[in-house]
Amino acid sequence: MRRQLLAASFGVLMAMMLATPASAQSIPTQWHRINPATTTQAAEHERQTCAFPHKAAVCAYFKAHSPGYHWDSTVGLYRGHKTTSSWTCPNWFPTTICDNVVKVYSGWCVYVPAKSGPVLFSLDYIFTNVNGVPILQLYWRDQGFVCPWYTSFAAAKAANPSGTMDCVFAPVA
Repeated sequence: MRRQLLAASFGVLMAMMLATPASAQSIPTQWHRINPATTTQAAEHERQTCAFPHKAAVCAYFKAHSPGYHWDSTVGLYRGHKTTSSWTCPNWFPTTICDNVVKVYSGWCVYVPAKSGPVLFSLDYIFTNVNGVPILQLYWRDQGFVCPWYTSFAAAKAANPSGTMDCVFAPVA
């Protein structure tokens, strides 16, 4: 089932990318990050492929096979709509995010973890440009944290060479 979801997701994404006007593709379509190691597993190379048809964003998530990094068959599919003009940056976000927003999409992601059933999350995809470097800030609204994604795995490793937690969490009330 997971492989079928992943194959269907990529098929839909490829069709959307081919049908999306070039002007709408100003945001990079590939994103990477290092999910830090835990006490029970090694760090992971996470990857997303996105398409931006009309005023929407569709992204397929999976773990990439990279030497020295944990891999499993977790997949996800995100669908959001453009909310840039109405989106408000949370006051606990770093100014490097709030001051550099290019576009924002708000929506839902269904993740299918390797060892359990589907889980639904409310997410904002915040595309920023910091000193000429595009960075996707993935904001888990219901969970209260935001994490950076980069246009290549090399860029993700350069931004976080130790592979430690680089997400920002909302203050605990």
